[in-house]
Parts: sequence; C-alpha cells; structure tokens
Amino acid sequence: HFETELDPGVYEVRLAYTSNANRATNVPVAIHHRFGVTRVKVNQQQKPKVNGIATSLGSYEFEEKARVVITNQDTDGYVILDAVQWIKK
Repeated sequence: HFETELDPGVYEVRLAYTSNANRATNVPVAIHHRFGVTRVKVNQQQKPKVNGIATSLGSYEFEEKARVVITNQDTDGYVILDAVQWIKK
C-alpha cells in the first residue's frame, strides 16, 4: 500500500505502471479518503492514459492522511506498481 500526509483538500489520485499483455485486467485498488473508501479496478493491459505513465483513479477529498491499497487478490495476470500520485486540485 501507499500512504502519505497531505494538506487537506481535493486531490486527483493517479496510479503509475507499465502496461503489458501479461498484466492483470482487474487490479483491485482501494482509495481511502475523507468520506470512506472507494474501490476501483484497473486494467493494466491498457496503456496508462496520462502521458502514457499513469491512470487517473478519480478525484477525492482527503484530510491529513491519504492511503491507496493495491492487491493482486483474484487477479488474472501480473500486477505492476511504479507509484501513486496525489495531484492537488
């Protein structure tokens, strides 16, 4: 998992990875934010849409701490993680 301290506010959360045909199409990602947890699935066979290096997971409001949890549970391929970015809006 990735965890950081932030100034309170709204941030776009991005997941950076390299795409490949052997990657999972159903990577589970849990974004822990001010209002709870949002769960999304990422297809890592697809090239990331942000400059070819990251995929946006959406924008969320955070307090002082932010956490993103990525697992390989029940995935159908390899799970690759390079970084998580929080971009202040």
